[in-house]
Order: sequence, then structure tokens, then C-alpha cells
Amino acid sequence: MNKKNGNSAAFGFMQKFGQALLVPVALLPAGGLLYGFGIALKSDNMLALAPWLGTGIWPLITQILSSTGSILFSNLAMLFAVGVAIGLAKNHEGTAGLAAVAGYFLMNQTICTLLGLNAELVAANTTMYQQVLGIYTLRTGVFGGIFVGLIAAWAYNRFHRLELPQYLAFFQAKRSVPIIVSMCCILLGAALCVIWPPIQNGLTAFSNFVLETNPKMGVFLYGMIIRLLNPLGLHTAFYTPFFFQFGSYVTAAGELVTGDKAIFFAQMADGVKVTGGIFTPGAFVMDMIACVGGSLAIYHTAKPERKKMTAGILISATVTSMLTGITEPWIFSFLFVAPVCFFAYTVINGLAYLVCYFLGVHTVSGFACGIIDFILFDIIPGAPRWYLVIPVGIVFGVLEYVVFRTLITKLNYKTPGREDGEITEDQEEILKIAKDKYEVAKGIIEALGGKANIESITCCATRLRVTVSDDTIVKKTEFTKYGAKGLSDKGKNLQIIMGVKVGMVLQNIEAVLNDENVDLS
Repeated sequence: MNKKNGNSAAFGFMQKFGQALLVPVALLPAGGLLYGFGIALKSDNMLALAPWLGTGIWPLITQILSSTGSILFSNLAMLFAVGVAIGLAKNHEGTAGLAAVAGYFLMNQTICTLLGLNAELVAANTTMYQQVLGIYTLRTGVFGGIFVGLIAAWAYNRFHRLELPQYLAFFQAKRSVPIIVSMCCILLGAALCVIWPPIQNGLTAFSNFVLETNPKMGVFLYGMIIRLLNPLGLHTAFYTPFFFQFGSYVTAAGELVTGDKAIFFAQMADGVKVTGGIFTPGAFVMDMIACVGGSLAIYHTAKPERKKMTAGILISATVTSMLTGITEPWIFSFLFVAPVCFFAYTVINGLAYLVCYFLGVHTVSGFACGIIDFILFDIIPGAPRWYLVIPVGIVFGVLEYVVFRTLITKLNYKTPGREDGEITEDQEEILKIAKDKYEVAKGIIEALGGKANIESITCCATRLRVTVSDDTIVKKTEFTKYGAKGLSDKGKNLQIIMGVKVGMVLQNIEAVLNDENVDLS
């Protein structure tokens, strides 16, 4: 395998891995909403406005909301084990998820047995050990779940068609997967007894550096890196340990919770000083407000005759970012034609995180950092200094406008509305939505080289993630005709940026690929 193919294969795996991580992450907004409303309804501000919330059945209701919401955060590792297994398994087979559940139990029980753990040992070192589903084990957190999920997905993909001799036929094919996963996870548990303690110490040292020793540099670099990875679709893998593993807080009930989001909710519930929620305020500033500045800069530098078409592109992308926090349509409107603008944008993004940290703003989101999440997760529960996001966002919007406009004009970037040549009928058609719901699907399949050339196709929140057999026959300039906002091209691994409608687009593509009552003539 040459270096190019090796890089393409690695990117392809990371693309699928990032998509798989979204499976468990997508469950957390529900838990966050329950937790957030439970906290909000018993907050001092809410009780001052509605004293009746502190009497009768209402305290029980708020307790149910907060406790049912927190249970998801308390069992993240199991969710990641199942989510990664199903997300990476062929056809998202549930057998892999069931095998992951068994494997996760066996991994932890193996650790407990080999290390001879008990309640006293765990209580004496809660940083290293924990109790998971009644089992005393190492504190592997979401990483332990991810390891098991990877093993379960590999075992399913490798052995789900395994053939055995007749006298063992009952255990062949899919039934072999849980057995193989179980054996592998026992070995995994034994290996973790040796290798995890130094890894845990390293992770603790790194998280202490980011969160305690030098948090200013930590949040700045986080803000830059998360944005740099965004176009590649690899940001999910990067933010996962920050959101769900790094940092710790002991609740009033004596429970140790880890991860920025869980710490935020636990501290809000305990009514103590909030230190969690430092890895999203900058995103609210940039995605919800400051993006308007960049869009105005692109619009104001567009040619007069193209301003109307440019406004159509930018308004859709900007409103999507503001409401939902999904930024890909907006970023891809200038990423490839103005790379220095994008790099400047990543630096500004890091600065936004840094400023919010200095101002003591602590917020979280359910899925992405838009107005909807801001209201539900931060304004209603009364997150610390949430209101400062708005003036900071306006200031950064002005900064983004000045930087973008200067760079676009000085470097003569061909951002939307500044392209050479005349406006053609085809360019105007790009802005229109196909009337036939399968027209887009058929067009994308054809541009990908036809059915036979598509090895796999899935989607995340905004992009189709495709692996093709032969990338030389893909018509990479055709996707914009079917509503694509951009394309991330890594050889045989493609990401087609479709925006928030991507789920319906994928459903229609799958219907066409499966010939489900679709006229392909």
C-alpha cells in the first residue's frame, strides 16, 4: 500500500469513526434537556418567580427530571460501546451492539477480578477506580466503551458470515460474534490492568494542564483545533474526551463525575461555583452571533450584479448556523476560495474561547451551539454569565467583518459573488430546490460514478460520508447542482456538505440504491 492509499484509508476510518461517535452523542441532548429543566425549575431565580414550584408534587417532578437526565451521563461508557459498535458495523447491525454490551460487562469484570478490587480500594482512589453497573473497575470512562465498541464492530464485520462444521453450525454467522467479542474483551480487560494506569495518569496530567495549570492556553488551542478539524469532519473525535472524560468533580452526594458537560450539570444541580462548561461558550459566540460579521463581509465585497445571488447563499447558511449551531454550510462557502480567511477564522475562534474564559462564562449545548440550544440549556437553567455571550458575540462579529473584508479585498479572493465571468443559467439553478424528491438522490449517485462505485454511504449532521471504489470517475464538480455547499475530497473518501437536510437526502439515496418503488428510468 502506497502512502497516498494509506492516508486515504486512515482518513476513511477516522471519517467512519467520527460518524459512529455521533450515535451516542445524539442521545445526550435528551438527557441534557431533562437535567437542565430539572435544575432550572428548582433554581433560586425560578423559585422567586414561581414559589409554588417548591411545594406539593413539584419538588418530586424536578427531582425526576434531573435524576433521569443524569443517568445518561452516568453511563456514557456503555452508550459509547453500543453506539460505536453499531455505527461501525456493516448495515449498522444491532448484533454488534448486543455483543458490545456483553463485552463491556466482561471487560470490567475481568479487571475487577484480576486487580482484586473492592469497595474499600475503590473509595481510597476514585481517580483511578470506579463502580460501573455494580462492578468495581478501572476508570476507563468513554475510552473503555470506545475500545469495546471497536472490537464489537470489527468482530461483526469480520465474522458475521463465518461458516463452521455441521456440529457447530448453531454458533456460526452472526451468532459467533458475541462469543468472539466476549473472548476479545476478556483479553482487553487483562491488558488494561497493565496498560491503563499509566495511560490514566497521562490523561490526568494532560487534563490538569488544560483545566488547571494553563487553562487559558488550553481553551485557546481547543478553540483553534476544533475549528481546524471541522471541515474534515474529525472534530467529533477531538471534542469527545473534553466533553465526557477530562476533568473531575465530586458531587454533594459523593459521586465523582468527569467530563466538561457532566461537571457543568452536576455543579449547577449542587448550587456550587461552576467550573465546567468552558468548551462551548466560544462556539456560541462564533456560531450564533459572530458569523453574521463574516457573511456581511463576503456580501459587501461581492460584485453589485451578484449581490442578490450571494445573499441567497449566505442567508441560508448564516441562519442555519445561528439557529442550530451547524456551521459547515457557512464555512464551506469560503473555505476553499479563501484559505487565509479560514485560518484567521480559526484564530478568532480560539480568541473567543479565551475571552469567554476570562469573563467567567460557562455554558453547554445539547448538540451544537445555536440559539435553540442556548435558550434550552443555558438561559432557562441560568448558566453562569450566559448573557455576556451576546455582547462578546457582537464584538467578535465586528472583528470578523473587518478581518474578512480586509483579507478578501487585499488578496482578491473569489468568495461568493466575486467570481470571474458572467452569471449563467446553471449557476442560478444551483440555488433552486429540486421538485422531485428523488432527483437530487439520482443526481448525486450519478456524480459518484453510479451504484456500483459506491462502497458505503452514511451521513452525520450536515454531510454525506461516502467511500467509493474508484475516485477517478467521480464527477466532483457536479454536486453543487444538487444542493451541496462544498466537498471534502480525500481520494476514495468523500464528504459532501448538504446542510441540515442531509438526513432526508440520504434516505432518498438509500431508497434509490435499494430500488424501493423508485422509477430509475
